[in-house]
Amino acid sequence: MHDCTVATGDAWLKRFVRPLLGARNTIVFVVFDEGADGNHVAAFALGTTVRPHSVFTRRVDHYGLLATIEDMFDLPRLGAAGAARPITGIWR
Repeated sequence: MHDCTVATGDAWLKRFVRPLLGARNTIVFVVFDEGADGNHVAAFALGTTVRPHSVFTRRVDHYGLLATIEDMFDLPRLGAAGAARPITGIWR
């Protein structure tokens, strides 16, 4: 929604993300890149691998998100993701 209205962004998310949410072993990260309050941004983990109604409240930056994805696929950690804390406690 960086260069469009919220309504346009919502329509895109509905069209693009909704079909993915029913797929087996799926996770979709929706992360906003700018926030009104400094670097605090909204981030959502959606899909069949996420425990329903789970909430992860610890602050995570882009390196933590990258570390999470690398760990999920058993990949080596790249750069600053090597020292980052991954997202935990919300998985099925």
